[in-house]
Amino acid sequence: MLLGHANKDLGPEGELIYEGVGDIKADSDIQYAIYNLSERKDERQVRKFVNIKDRGRCEMERVVDYAKAPELTYLEMLDSVRTVDGDGVKRQEAQRRREAVHDRLSCIIR
Repeated sequence: MLLGHANKDLGPEGELIYEGVGDIKADSDIQYAIYNLSERKDERQVRKFVNIKDRGRCEMERVVDYAKAPELTYLEMLDSVRTVDGDGVKRQEAQRRREAVHDRLSCIIR
C-alpha cells in the first residue's frame, strides 16, 4: 500500500489534484482517490473511495462512514466503520458541492 498527496482544493470538476505522485500512479496496479464528504467536526465521518486506475477486477467505488468523538479510542473508531447506501451518498455529495460553490463565491465577493 502507498499513499500519495493531493491539494486540499479540488479541481474545476471536483476532482483531486495530485502533487508529486506521478511515479506512484505509474508503478501501481490499482489506485483509489479518497474524497471527504463530511466536516471535520461531524460525529460521523464520511469517505468516498473512487477507483482511478485498475488492472484487474476491483471495486470501482465505495463509501464508508465511521464514528468520531474525543472519547473514542482508535480501535473503537475502526470498529464503527460501515458502508453507506447510495441515497445517503448522494445527499452528502450534493451538500459538499453547495458548500464548495458558496466558498468560491464568498472569495470572489470579498
